[in-house]
Amino acid sequence: MSDTSGTSKIVNNSAICLNINSAFNQAVDLCKQLGNELIEANERIKRLEEAGDEMCSEFKAFCPLGSKTRDKWRKAKEAKL
Repeated sequence: MSDTSGTSKIVNNSAICLNINSAFNQAVDLCKQLGNELIEANERIKRLEEAGDEMCSEFKAFCPLGSKTRDKWRKAKEAKL
């Protein structure tokens, strides 16, 4: 995964004393880890949404009474924070 969190800019532009500080280095590492986890979570959400869309379209073909389920799925997908 690429470093998209911008932490490399912080490290490159920080004062020399901050680069030596172990707490700063731990914070930078944590930011990188959280950034990578966020990317992975967003990719998983996208895959789950695609699978849910496929299931809803298949369900529509077999069960015309499934409109309530499709409406719930649509509302759940739109309820992003």
